Order: sequence, then C-alpha cells, then structure tokens
Amino acid sequence: MSRPLSLHPPSSSLRTFLIALSIQAALPIASLAAQDAPGDVASQAVWSLSGDFNAILQTHGRVDAPTYIDGNRAGSQDGVLSLTAARENAHSLVGGINLGRRFGDHAELWVRPELVSGIPMSNSDGLAAFTNMDMQKLMTVPPTLYTALAFVRADWELGGPSESLEAEGTRFARTLAHDRISLQVGKLDLLGLFDDNSWAHKGPDRFTNWCFMTSCAYDFAADARGYAIGAFAEYQAGDWSLRGGRFTLPKVPNQLALDHQIFRHYGDNLELERRFEGGALRLLAYHNHMRLASYGGYQGLLAPIPTAADGNDPTLPNPRVERDKYGIGLNGEYRPQAHLGVFARLMVTSANTETNAFTEADHSLALGAVAEGALWDRPRDNSGLGLGVNGAGGERRRYLEHWLPALLTGDGQQAVGADYYRDPWFGPTPTAAFHYGREYVLEAYYLWSWAPDLQLTFDLQRIVDPGYDRDRGPVDVLSLRIHAEF
Repeated sequence: MSRPLSLHPPSSSLRTFLIALSIQAALPIASLAAQDAPGDVASQAVWSLSGDFNAILQTHGRVDAPTYIDGNRAGSQDGVLSLTAARENAHSLVGGINLGRRFGDHAELWVRPELVSGIPMSNSDGLAAFTNMDMQKLMTVPPTLYTALAFVRADWELGGPSESLEAEGTRFARTLAHDRISLQVGKLDLLGLFDDNSWAHKGPDRFTNWCFMTSCAYDFAADARGYAIGAFAEYQAGDWSLRGGRFTLPKVPNQLALDHQIFRHYGDNLELERRFEGGALRLLAYHNHMRLASYGGYQGLLAPIPTAADGNDPTLPNPRVERDKYGIGLNGEYRPQAHLGVFARLMVTSANTETNAFTEADHSLALGAVAEGALWDRPRDNSGLGLGVNGAGGERRRYLEHWLPALLTGDGQQAVGADYYRDPWFGPTPTAAFHYGREYVLEAYYLWSWAPDLQLTFDLQRIVDPGYDRDRGPVDVLSLRIHAEF
C-alpha cells in the first residue's frame, strides 16, 4: 500500500519548484487592481491577484521499533505501513496564486492554481496525527501544477448592522449587512468552510500537525489533495450561523479521481455555530456515502482492506461496497484575555469502514493555547502549545491487532506476497501480540515574523505510540516552516 516516490535530492526539487513557481507567478498583472489598495479603492476593485509560498522542512531521529520472535525481542523492523525507524528527512513546497473577479456588490469568482512538490515522511504512513498539514497523500518530487479552487460566491443581505470584511486569500474587501445568506459553488476546500477555529486551523500561521487544523476524526469529503466539488450555503443572523453543503467523494478512497455522481455518492456536512463574547462554540456533523471496505470484514471473513490499485473490484475477499460513514464533533474557542486564546475539539466517527479521505482516527481530542506576540512587544509573532489524542474504534482496533494494514497505519510484521490482498486472512503470523495504545501528539511552535509578508515558524512535535502501537516510538519531529506572501 506504500506509494513509490522519486528519490531526487531535495535541493534539486527546491530549485525546480522555484523556477516553475516564478514562471507561474509571471502572469500579466499590470491591469489588475491591488488587493490591498487603501480605502474605497480596494472595496471597488474589479480584479484581485495575490500569491503565497509555503515550505516545511522536517526531520526525526531513530525510532524505537522492536521485533519479537517467540516472545523475545529480536532487533528492529519496520512493518507494512510503519513510521520509518531510521532517521528521516522530509519536506513540502506549496505555492499558490489567488485570482479573483468581482461582479457588482454581492458576487465574485475565484480561481486558485497551486504548484506542489515534496517528499513525505515515511511515505505518509505510520501515523494518524500526521506531522505536516501541507503534505498530500500523493506527493511527488517533480512539481505538480493543478487547479486547487475554482468557485463562485454570492451574498444576499438580510439586514442588521453593517460590518466590514477585509480582503484575504479568496475574498474581496466588502461591507455587508451582518445578517446574510452566502452561497459558494464549485471546487472548494471544506476546511475553509467548516470546523474553523481562530487558534487552530488550516493555514501557515498556527500549528503544523493535521490534528490541529481540524479534528483528526473528521473524514471530510475530499480528493487526495484535500479538495472537492460541491455547493455550500451559510445563514448568519445575530450570534448564530448555520452552514451546510453536499460535496463529491473520490471514486476510490484517498485517490485523486472524484466521483461526480453527487446524488449517489456524496459527503453531506452540517454545522451550527453560536458566538458569544470572547469565543464561539460549533457543532458539526457529517455523513458520507460511497463504496468502502470494512474493518470488520465482509460476510464474516476478516481480510485486508484493498489497495488503491484494486479499486472497487467486487471479487476481493473484502470488497468495497455501498456503505455509510457518520461523525459528530464539537469545536470551541475562547479568549480569556487580550492576546491569549484557548481551543478544544472533540469528534467521534463510525469505526467500521475504511478511511475515505483523511486520517486513521475514529475518535479524536485536541486542545491547546495560543499567545499573540503583543504580550512581549512582538505584535506580528505568536506561539502555541497543543495536545492531541487519537483512538481507533472497536472494529479498526481489532483489525490492527491482527497485524493487518489500513490506509496509512499498520505495523504488521508478516511478509506481504503477491496474493496478500486477495487471499482470505486466517490470523496474524507474528508470535507477539499487537499492543494497542492511543496515539498522543504534543506540539509547540514559535512563529517569528521577519517582515509583514515573511514568517519563520520553529516547531517541535512529540508523538507517543505512533500508529496506535505501544511498542513503537516515541518520535520527536523538528520542523521549520517558511511562509511568504505577495
């Protein structure tokens, strides 16, 4: 289930990536109004162009990973989908351009092409709490150019006091009534629509681990890069907001090709938000329906989850058939004093089906705090500390305890032959049991703003029981993130 990667050196990857990004960025912009133009000029701009670049460099040392023979420790070994026990370096490079066109006072069109390159840590295997939120499941060293976002947005004002919305990313500066309905249709990023949090979110200004950009158990609709096609609506009135949408799912779990039969295979999401002084509370639920294999097996037979290459082959002992996956979560944030925020997320999802788009977690908890640099006379800096806990549900846990590989986790020590995924499975071959443990991640970071549009983030993560295996780890991951905007 591991994915082969090109082994070009990172320096070559970085050079090729920057050349390609500079070519992409050399679009004609003379006729475009600047997005950050002052006052009424910005609010009336017809065109908008902005860009960003994010590089994350990571490394970890040796990981304790014992192998047992007849109950006795006999050296170290990586399993089928283990976090690599040897020292390892990884990196990701992502550049994007946001091109927007405004239509009147209430509508806009946005397109975001992205260029991406990288070497995943351990081929993206061996963890539920993956360490790099920019890393995609099909990352390669040669830069890949694709359309990340392409959507239209429209707003209908319903009344109430006016509020000013600043221009950022894929939004024009606008002044709108507080009470309104918003609609977005096209290729979208669900983590820009649901489960937001001021102190822990997807973006270059906070934590790096996947489990702090959203709940690790939130198996949201997305392709292997994290995007989906669909429709999103939001109703905002007073201190309440209600958001919902339907989105495409991949034809095969965690792959790029999307299934456009949105009334047959789909991901539905619904979120209710209540704001209060200093904070907010959000209740999120999702329902996915697509062809999935089961961790509980098929017709009473426990067998490995099919590989991506197996697709939806109905002849496999554990075939992908029509199944439902549900989840519900709570997300809260609070500012107890100026320049200090705390957050918490909790989510539980059904544990019987394979992961369709995100991480190998069936229940997750994350909490932490972020301090803004104004507290120490560095107003553009910030620093955070977060704790995440992931767990595998009953059927997934039993599956892993039989040394079977899932999508991204599986410390199975048995040999994987040509017919491994097609033959019935009658039990584990190792003589030692798999010792299950919840996966913990503790992350601390400091973001240093070198200039208004250039930041460096220094990050340390300690992960205990990676991949739910108490006999592996802990592992310490050091990260450096470089972020620039233009």
